[in-house]
Amino acid sequence: MNFKALDRGEMVAMIGGILLGVSLFLNWYSLRNSNATLGGCHGPDSSCTGWAALSAFRFVFLVAALAPVILAYIILRGHALSWPRGEMTAIVAIVALIMTLFLGVV
Repeated sequence: MNFKALDRGEMVAMIGGILLGVSLFLNWYSLRNSNATLGGCHGPDSSCTGWAALSAFRFVFLVAALAPVILAYIILRGHALSWPRGEMTAIVAIVALIMTLFLGVV
C-alpha cells in the first residue's frame, strides 16, 4: 500500500466521512415537549441521535460516510477506475450535504 498515492483532498474527505459516521450516533435533536415524537424517540427532555431519528435517510448518510473510505482503499490498492478519481465520492458528498441542510434547516 502506497499512502503517498492519497492527496490532501482525499485525506480530508476520508476524515470527514469518518466524522459523519461517528456523528450519526451522537445527539442531533433534543425533544423538550412531552408530546414530541421523532423516529423512535419520545419527549420530554430527551435527546435523539441521527441514527434513531432518521429512519430512511440513516442508510444514505452511512453510505456517504463510507464512500471516501472506500475510495481511499481503492487508491491505496492501486486498482484502476473506470471513472475519474473522486467523482462518485463528490456526488455522494453533494447529496449528503443537501440532505443535511434540508433536515437541519428546514
